[in-house]
Amino acid sequence: MPFSAGNTAAYGRTGDLRAISSAEVQPGDLRVVYAADGEQGHVQMALGGGAWIECCYGYGVCVNMSNAWMESRGCHYFTYAGF
Repeated sequence: MPFSAGNTAAYGRTGDLRAISSAEVQPGDLRVVYAADGEQGHVQMALGGGAWIECCYGYGVCVNMSNAWMESRGCHYFTYAGF
């Protein structure tokens, strides 16, 4: 899939992705959990039913359920604009 963002800080400025609300998330959409400085973030992909797939340090690829701690970290949601 073509993707022009070089890093998560550019996700909101690329034509490939469109920002959405957390209520609009569908399987395949992305959630970026921004670091304290807001420049770069951790990317998760929605699987549906509140589950997210991500790379977990020390564990490889993990499936996690959404939780209040993660959502309190400054999350932004995106869908691929090419579909």
